[in-house]
Amino acid sequence: TTRSAEVTFENEKTDEFVRYELKVKVLPPSVASTISLSGAVRQLVTHAMDVDNPLDVPLSLTVSCDLPEVIVPSTLLLGAGMAAVLNLSWRPLVKGSREATLTLSSAELGNIVHKVRLEAIGAADVRTLQFKAGLGGSQLQSFRFANYLRGSGPAVYKCAVKSGTDFEVEVKDVAAPPADGTTGSEVSVEIRFEPSRLGEVADTLTIAHPDGGEYVCNLLGLGSEPGRLGPIVIKAGQTVQVPFKNVLNANVEFASSASPAGAFAVGKPRETIPAKKGAAIAVSFKPEPGTPAGTRVDGQLVVIANAPASATGSEGPLQWVVYLRGET
Repeated sequence: TTRSAEVTFENEKTDEFVRYELKVKVLPPSVASTISLSGAVRQLVTHAMDVDNPLDVPLSLTVSCDLPEVIVPSTLLLGAGMAAVLNLSWRPLVKGSREATLTLSSAELGNIVHKVRLEAIGAADVRTLQFKAGLGGSQLQSFRFANYLRGSGPAVYKCAVKSGTDFEVEVKDVAAPPADGTTGSEVSVEIRFEPSRLGEVADTLTIAHPDGGEYVCNLLGLGSEPGRLGPIVIKAGQTVQVPFKNVLNANVEFASSASPAGAFAVGKPRETIPAKKGAAIAVSFKPEPGTPAGTRVDGQLVVIANAPASATGSEGPLQWVVYLRGET
């Protein structure tokens, strides 16, 4: 803005005078100083800044920063002719350089502007989760991370597994509550491991938000031999459907047999099941004639995958065993 005024100088003896017209143009304040902050991603960085009060009266300064990630107190009180310390806190979430403006305002001094240069260095920390499950089974684990974004509503993080073959996130969009000050809000993501072959497998979980940064977790899984299942109870003269899933990444023919053969029988000895699909194996129980009532007959259902070692990870036949219990 521009202000105008007149100034008159008068000689009292001769009555001579000189008059000046003043025009004052008020410009935005220049930058008082430049503050540089640097730190690793998600590590809290603090800076103590000395602020002086040049007046002989107490002063109250309103403090603000145009970058919400930089946390400052809303007001700073200074005694007459005294100094105080202004504490700045910053937790970088995304790697790179940024600039912000710190403004201290009062009716007496106007605006005092400081430039803040921010640099986030270093890669995000990478954690590792280890899983182990038998073929046909699964394991569920939680990955916990912190959301440091402040605001009035939740921040939605995108969750993804790189290949997604044996690992899967239960929810792909996770809503994280807003952070309170410098303290982040903890969020949990569930990851399920369902091996598709014997041996080790690795994948990568990424959880990301454009402003909240990126979390990376290495997923290591070990697929082991299928565990024994059952027992499945079958009444005399009845047939039950035993659920079975082809967990391999290929369409595979499975051979099913039940023993003892005189008491148990399968409805379909061979069946091709698509990759990652489920099926039902019909098993019936027919005790030998003359078997007393209340007799229990133990047996087992064996399912063998007719697949190469490249698909199963097993040097020998890969088989599942389900215990059967016939009751008369």
